Formats: sequence, C-alpha cells, structure tokens
Amino acid sequence: LLALAPCACQKGGAASQEPARELPPFDTDRAWGLLEAQVELGPRPSGTEANVENRDLIAADLEASGLVPVRQAFIAEDAPFGPIPMENVYADLEAPPGPKGEPAPMLVFGAHFDTKKLPFEFVGANDGASAVAVLLELARILKAGPTPEVSYRFLFIDGEESVRRDWEDPDNRYGSRHHVAELLKLKGMTKRVRAFILLDLVG
Repeated sequence: LLALAPCACQKGGAASQEPARELPPFDTDRAWGLLEAQVELGPRPSGTEANVENRDLIAADLEASGLVPVRQAFIAEDAPFGPIPMENVYADLEAPPGPKGEPAPMLVFGAHFDTKKLPFEFVGANDGASAVAVLLELARILKAGPTPEVSYRFLFIDGEESVRRDWEDPDNRYGSRHHVAELLKLKGMTKRVRAFILLDLVG
C-alpha cells in the first residue's frame, strides 16, 4: 500500500524507475508496548480523565518520532445526556511541493482512541488501542524513512463510539465529523486529500 500510494496520487506520467529507498522496519515490540500503555489507562470513553491521558500519550509519541502534534479540541454539543469535551490529535508529514509550488496530494491515515462506555471494565485492547499502536508506529517509520512523494496525515480520532449503548446516528463519529468540518473551512484542502484509510480492530 505505501509503495503504491505515491503513484496512485500522481496525475499521468510513468512511475519513477529509480530504486525506492526502504522504510525502517516495523517494530512489533514497540507497537505492542504502545497497546499495553493504552490498556493500562483502563476504560477511555470520551470526556474521561483516562481519555485525556491517552491523548497525551499519543501526542508525546508523535513528538518522540519527530512530528508536531496538533490538538483539535471541540465540544460534542449534540451528545445525548449533555455536551462532552473531546479532542482529536493529528500530525502531518509533508512532501515537497509540486513544480508550481502547489502542496503535494495528501493521504490521511486514521484510528480512533476512545473506548465504548459499557457496564463492565472495557479497556479496548483491540477496539481502539491496537489501531492506535499500529498508526503510531507507522508514523514513526514514515517520518524516519525517505522524503515522501505525497503528504501524510496521521489522525487520531476521539468520539468515534456512541454514548448510548446502541449505535444510532448522530450519536457516533463525533471526532471524524468535526475533523471534516474543519477541513471544509480550508480552501483546497478537501481536493488535496485523495484518500482516507481507516485502521480499526486490527489486533
């Protein structure tokens, strides 16, 4: 996927025949450690202290990889039972601009980090933590690798789960809906984003 992505985003022309520089290897032990660190926080529904700690963990790991985390705080005003403070976290890895100075096309990789509020201690090892761990490690190796031909956004999404027990619109996807609303405010950004790739339940 990563090898094909740059070619898929370019307009016309033959793919480069230059040998591709290799990415650093994916460190499975490190990813597993990131999963464990999240699970140790316990349940992490939106609006809880454990959720805030998880955001901090994500931002700190992005910084350690040499990326600049952006904290996208908002209030889910339409949540049942009252507004809930939420916050997406993302970081961009920019490719060089095009020949006319235009920004490179962008691929967005996303994973949600909140856990479902359930009547037992649900710590979301697979549903939440696994995808976040993989995406953090993916961000590290792409940052450490060769200069990309397309830009990447690593998006960690809050408020994916419903507040109610049952999934019923619009009680879900608060963070992703907010992120898209913010993209729509930026001229040309939605055209620049060529694909969104969701990682979820990858454990």
